[in-house]
Amino acid sequence: MAIREVQGRWYLYTGHFWDSGWSVVDVTDPTAPEVLTFVAGPANTATLQVDLAGDTMVTVPCEDPNADRRSRWREVARHARAGDGRDGR
Repeated sequence: MAIREVQGRWYLYTGHFWDSGWSVVDVTDPTAPEVLTFVAGPANTATLQVDLAGDTMVTVPCEDPNADRRSRWREVARHARAGDGRDGR
C-alpha cells in the first residue's frame, strides 16, 4: 500500500489479494472511503505490492502459485451468493 496527499485530498493505492489488480481509494474522509478506480492486473498474477515514485504507481505482478485455488474459492463464493445450494465441487 501507498498513500499520497494531492491538493488536500488523500489517496490510498493498494494491491489485491484475491483479485489481480490495484485500487485507488480516496481516504480523505476515513469514515467514508471511496474507491475511485480499479486497474485489472494480468491473469493468474499476484498484485500484492505497490509503491509510488513521483506521480507513478510502481508494482511488479508475479505469477500466482495459488491461482487455481483462488478460482475455485471464487466459484464457491459465487454459488453461495446465488443461493443455489452448490458448493463448487
